[in-house]
Amino acid sequence: MKKKITSLYIHIPFCRHLCDYCDFTKMFYLPLYVKDYIKHLVKQIYNLKERKYKTIYIGGGTPTSLSPSLLEELLKALYIHKGKNTEFTIEVNPETMTKKKLLIMKKYGVNRVSLGVQTFDADLLKIINRFHSKRQVVYWINQFNKEGIKNINIDLIYGLPTQTLEKFKKDLLLATKLNITHISSYSLTVSKGTRFYNMKVKEVADDISREYYDLLYKVLKSNGFKRYEISNFAKNKNWSRHNLNYWNGGEYTGLGLGSHGYEEGVRYQNSTNIQEYLKGHYIVKQEKLTKKEKIEEYIMLGLRKENGLNKESFKREFREEIHCIFKNSLPDCIQNNLLCETKYSLKATYEGKMLLDQILIKMFLDL
Repeated sequence: MKKKITSLYIHIPFCRHLCDYCDFTKMFYLPLYVKDYIKHLVKQIYNLKERKYKTIYIGGGTPTSLSPSLLEELLKALYIHKGKNTEFTIEVNPETMTKKKLLIMKKYGVNRVSLGVQTFDADLLKIINRFHSKRQVVYWINQFNKEGIKNINIDLIYGLPTQTLEKFKKDLLLATKLNITHISSYSLTVSKGTRFYNMKVKEVADDISREYYDLLYKVLKSNGFKRYEISNFAKNKNWSRHNLNYWNGGEYTGLGLGSHGYEEGVRYQNSTNIQEYLKGHYIVKQEKLTKKEKIEEYIMLGLRKENGLNKESFKREFREEIHCIFKNSLPDCIQNNLLCETKYSLKATYEGKMLLDQILIKMFLDL
């Protein structure tokens, strides 16, 4: 049975400045390219016909680096793909926001925003080459709420250079006092091609990362933010429906420089070369996933979720019982309290989530 594609991702690669840790597809905001880029995106969006999506997500880069007129052009094109209950998210950098952009977002039905905060500490912000302030973050969160966009996420990073547990705790406590619904938090990853990599910045050791994570979990849980995926916490079940579609193995359309999509069992990647993209050479790589690859991805993403993976859904998808495939690894992981199961689900325990890479290596040896 053909799966219905319910999610749409749009990538805006432009940034007014480049953060030292970021390894997403991005480039400096060059007026020479920006206008043509939006023109190509809008053309692709119109080619989607009248399809309605349950989730639309505009990421980057910095979507709010766009001028008000170009932002409106993009959101106007996307508006026809928004259904009655669509989750419509846009990533926001506080220093590139304006009241005019906020009103344009509201006009075209944006109902969820994700602010790239990373830290509230002024010294750490300088170290990672961010240009917003704590005051700006608080201001824009209040403005979004005032205009009725109340589903708000902030991103936080731990393990930054010179950061301490005490500084991170201070960030967390401040975040929990803000009028937001969601917090995503990740350990710093130093990737090849970033300025941090060239500066030979080191990631924190696993035991230190574990201390940060234990603190993250404890502080957020005690302040009403419930974990629903390893790195994501929400109040009152304000989960990211867009990301849940990824984690549930759903299919999605990806448009824009460097973006990925997954449709009819085929994974594809859009070009990361802006000049090629502007010639209309959008998709540069496609691959049909094998059954083994699909199972690996299903397990890897499913065990990240607090609710784990549904055993009946697994059976429907792959026409085999999960215990028949992982007959050697599952009993061992369950016995060692890394995985637990109910009648309907298979979940990683708290300790299992901390050792998920090791669990996956063990399980994939069964395939």
